[in-house]
Amino acid sequence: MGVAAASVIAGGLATWALAKPATAVMYPEGASATRFIGLAFDTCAAPKREVMQAWKQSSPYGAIGIYISGGNRACGQRELGLGWIRDVSAMGWKFLPLDVGLQAPCADRTKHPMSRDLETAYQQGRKAAGGALKAAASLGLQPGTALYSDIESFSSRDEGCADAVRSYLSGWTFRLHRNGYLSGVYGNLQSAVRTFSASHGAEDFFRPDVVWNAQWDGETELTGWAGVPDQHWASGQRIKQYLGDHNESYGGYRLNIDSNAIDAPVATVAQPFQVSGTAAATAHEGPSPLRPVLRAVNPGNTVNVVCQIGTPTGRWDKLTDGTWLADSVVAGGVAKPALPPCSVPFQVDSSAAWTRSGPGTDYVEQKQLYAGTLAWIQCETPGETLDRPGYWASLAGGGWMSGALLARPNIYQRSIGVPLCELPASATPAVPPQPQPLAEAAST
Repeated sequence: MGVAAASVIAGGLATWALAKPATAVMYPEGASATRFIGLAFDTCAAPKREVMQAWKQSSPYGAIGIYISGGNRACGQRELGLGWIRDVSAMGWKFLPLDVGLQAPCADRTKHPMSRDLETAYQQGRKAAGGALKAAASLGLQPGTALYSDIESFSSRDEGCADAVRSYLSGWTFRLHRNGYLSGVYGNLQSAVRTFSASHGAEDFFRPDVVWNAQWDGETELTGWAGVPDQHWASGQRIKQYLGDHNESYGGYRLNIDSNAIDAPVATVAQPFQVSGTAAATAHEGPSPLRPVLRAVNPGNTVNVVCQIGTPTGRWDKLTDGTWLADSVVAGGVAKPALPPCSVPFQVDSSAAWTRSGPGTDYVEQKQLYAGTLAWIQCETPGETLDRPGYWASLAGGGWMSGALLARPNIYQRSIGVPLCELPASATPAVPPQPQPLAEAAST
């Protein structure tokens, strides 16, 4: 990408013609993403609270798809609101927020198609993202949430139609990333998912963070999808809708649902807690008593917590304003219900990115992460990257990665919303490669 194109994108005026596969998510200080692994269901309208409580106690599901925005939604949402989200989240449910916006211009029976003109389709995708962002904010879905664009079946053989869908999704992804949200897309395997996979590294496509594959074969595998390499969306980036439009009953309540297997980011919902004790608590810049104090919080005041993290100085809670409180001063117990671990993901922006056992190139290579893979960052520490000072990221799954290999807002500066971390005692220096015996010649 040329300098002029990069400057246009940095200024927020990107068009479909200036896209690149991996775009930086502009997280604010209070952001945290939430990864869920398990089963989810989606249904046309959000169920009543008592249904959700009964299903939480007796169903195999832990997440629910909710239709939050879009002119092509099929049902009204009488139950869905900020109070419903907070109450149902407190039960332990996770959410997959969906936007049913404009559909492919070659799709059957769509009342609201997107334009075949690529620039227009791109701007329509941006507009759809704006509507989803507004709906997400009204429901209390925090930055770091993944929002999913529902693209129903279309003919991928119609190249102009497929290009319009790609352009629409590029606009959707770019605007979500600029506002600190992750981009997901729902679609049929044969049309949408394969189309996006074929464009995985294309320079005219803003790649989404997650794909949601509608393939009703009854199988829950998240790999081995025909026509989609396992290296694409390889780390907590896949959902499969394996069974559609059927009835299930739990706890005395029957719902018509679709069933999904998931390892992917969901919505982040802040939970309210009271500050305990008799003295004012100090909210710090990071999860350590050594970080600067930014404000005081009086006992009895309510704070909104998005996530927790364990550090050498104890457990800390991150608030929606980006400040941190020691968990010991927040009422609710050490393991607060429904709170995920703190981390934010960025896409790998290199075809040869390896995790290492410590924060530097002198440490042992551990695992290769493919381009587009989400690297879930817990904290960062200064270090040499690409022969100049930068930051290394400590990953939630273990290991370290150079921040210069990730699609971050500035590859050499610390990421907003990511705390500093200390070097782990277990970091292992690199071991020089040992001579290997020659392989014996194969007999013929």
